[in-house]
Amino acid sequence: MKKIKAILLDDEPRGLSSLKKLIQINCEEVDIIGCFNSAAEASAKIIELQPQLVFLDILMPEINGFELLRNLPRIEFEVIFVTAHDDYMTQAFQFSAVDYLLKPIDDEQLCEAIKRAGRRIEEKRGGQQAETLLHNMQQKGSSQKMKLTIPSIKGFH
Repeated sequence: MKKIKAILLDDEPRGLSSLKKLIQINCEEVDIIGCFNSAAEASAKIIELQPQLVFLDILMPEINGFELLRNLPRIEFEVIFVTAHDDYMTQAFQFSAVDYLLKPIDDEQLCEAIKRAGRRIEEKRGGQQAETLLHNMQQKGSSQKMKLTIPSIKGFH
């Protein structure tokens, strides 16, 4: 399985550091490409870096995790909410969250959430390949209109 590009966002430095260490120790399939303490900073980097997975705290000053997601032009990544508050679970799953982990984070629950995220990411990749195949089959021999799928670091183009 390919490495999963992930961004971590938590306004509490200790929480962010703890999550990063847990992932590095337990989940070698995750490549952490950014860690952020503010939603404003993370928002721009999510657009720029195009992660496949975002670990997101909910309650943060100025912009909370839900507002961050609503303000993005599109959500093309999986989300795992990591929070100390259990009263936002229903809202989290309205964003099709992979999981909702309560702090302190349990190692096994973290690994299971990442495995689920990995399966969703692989399904998306497979869907892109199938889409290209269907497009090419519809072209009926017109090679100039056919598409070629090329794997890259950012997925398939």
